[in-house]
Amino acid sequence: MSTLVSNKILNFMRNEPVKHITAGSVIYIGTEEDQTISKEELLKLTIDAIRTMKNLAGEDSERYRKILNIIYEFECAYETICSLRDIKALKME
Repeated sequence: MSTLVSNKILNFMRNEPVKHITAGSVIYIGTEEDQTISKEELLKLTIDAIRTMKNLAGEDSERYRKILNIIYEFECAYETICSLRDIKALKME
């Protein structure tokens, strides 16, 4: 399942409009795909995808700079997504 989550995160980072790329959106995609994934595993997969995007997009690209912010926003965004899911304000398929 980790490979599927990893691929979804990487494809999202690669293909979505830059304005949609946030820690929250990446966490949502990862937890929607695998609701049992741990925070630590999701963070690891996210960091791996960020490293890959550095090579694909280049360090100076707007996309990579936006993606790099995910690391700094991850903790707060993870708590927010989980809380929204728990209070049923965010529907997970």
